[in-house]
Amino acid sequence: MNLLNQEIQAIEYQIAYYKKKKQHFEELRDHDAVRYYEVKLEKLEVELKKRLNEILD
Repeated sequence: MNLLNQEIQAIEYQIAYYKKKKQHFEELRDHDAVRYYEVKLEKLEVELKKRLNEILD
């Protein structure tokens, strides 16, 4: 259980990091980089949901 909590915290940290990077590239109007971070965020959010479901099961 503790390991799952650590994994969830790591994923949440990555999500916050990618959101910050995405915002930076939005300000630069670099559409390719923005899309890259959108895809990364989508994958991490799916992974986070899977981990949370593991805890609930």
